[in-house]
Amino acid sequence: MKNNFKGNWMSNLQLALVKSLEVNGTVLTLRNGFQMAGYQTITCSGHYPDDPRLPKLKNFYDNNILRVMHQVHYQTAGNKSMDLVFFVNGIPVATAEIKTDLTQSVQDAIREYQDERKPIEPGSNRKNFLLMYKRGAVVHFAISESEIWMCTNLEGNKPRFLPSFQQGD
Repeated sequence: MKNNFKGNWMSNLQLALVKSLEVNGTVLTLRNGFQMAGYQTITCSGHYPDDPRLPKLKNFYDNNILRVMHQVHYQTAGNKSMDLVFFVNGIPVATAEIKTDLTQSVQDAIREYQDERKPIEPGSNRKNFLLMYKRGAVVHFAISESEIWMCTNLEGNKPRFLPSFQQGD
């Protein structure tokens, strides 16, 4: 790939990936890869094969890189950051705000998403791509020591969080 694009190959690859994320979204880009002029489909992730005896497909799956990063700034200007961001092969798939029961509750994390974590900033219309529906992370978690709530779409005035993975009392 490098030989065909000379010094611009990385930039062209990034532009093609961003275009796929914007047009097809995160899930389909991870699932199906994306097209780049002059190449066949660029694969973004390997899926566990229906038949694990297929060594090439199993190898793609085994080579996925899963990463969790702490305090990820999601704006180029400003101090806004997420407590955790989960990536599959460099593509963000989930975010998390974490609260400890000693000082805050899961409801504080939910309010933080609803009031401060906007896909498009009110006033400036700045896009926070990590938080955008379809194009950004697939799911956003509000986490405390005993509860986890999730939301797939942060757009609108009050994004709706649903309870999941409750440990209970």
